[in-house]
Amino acid sequence: MSTYRAYGISVASEIPLPPLPPTDRRPDASIRFGPVEAPRPPTRRTMTTFRGGAEDGVLVMPDVACVRVRRGREIVVERLDGAAEDAVRAMLLGPVLAILMSQRGLMTLHASAIAFDEQAVAFMGDAGWGKSTLAAWFNRRGRPLVADDIVAVRFDESSPRALPAVPQLKLTPEALCVLGDDPAGFPRVWPGTKKRLQAVRDRFVTASPILTRVYVLAPDARETIAPISASEAAIEFVRHSFAVRSLHQTAPDRYLREAARLAEAVRVRRLGRPLELERIDEVGKAVEADLEVEP
Repeated sequence: MSTYRAYGISVASEIPLPPLPPTDRRPDASIRFGPVEAPRPPTRRTMTTFRGGAEDGVLVMPDVACVRVRRGREIVVERLDGAAEDAVRAMLLGPVLAILMSQRGLMTLHASAIAFDEQAVAFMGDAGWGKSTLAAWFNRRGRPLVADDIVAVRFDESSPRALPAVPQLKLTPEALCVLGDDPAGFPRVWPGTKKRLQAVRDRFVTASPILTRVYVLAPDARETIAPISASEAAIEFVRHSFAVRSLHQTAPDRYLREAARLAEAVRVRRLGRPLELERIDEVGKAVEADLEVEP
């Protein structure tokens, strides 16, 4: 069993998690194989499901695994027949860790984040709206990655901090081409999927920068940036929570308070952006200009 570090905690795992940096710290949580009592998906088309809450829950991903997460400390994995190891690993490093973080009291957002002058800037939005592509655009210009797809936030006194996640980006072949890379040089997230993995160990944060700015992505004909109110921002934080919705239903008051607190602590902008990947330079430069005017 090896011990890794992610989201500010150490995790001992029977399953190799090579994207994560190793650590010799005492484990805060563990991942092991074992039987998991859960309803099995009847067909390959069944959606990923979660049952449980803030103390104990089971995530089922068809054709991959049934995973039980307990008290933010224990992860038990039952791998389904024929599941690829890469698929199990992607499940653990994505939704399973998001559930673990939520059970530990952290806010988890469907967002990607980069470090900008020792502060964290996040891009939040629905799937396919360019969170990872924008983070990759900045990363290629020397801005360290904080997190891709899942941003976990912890408050230190009055300051929200974005926790270093997994040192990799998940990008579509089209995004890699626009960014100047050959998709053939990058492994798939798991066999049969479209997205590719890009390791960013040399451009990845080691500390937890203060989260100062969040851009809420929205499709638009051209790039536009406009501030939104704290009440609007709180709604967006709830809407773009990454953790499974039923998990928040077990403690809705707490989560709403955290969303309102975060909305008061950071500057939130709505970023209208064209969905054409070829225009990522325009969008990235508009964000750079906005950050430089009011960091």
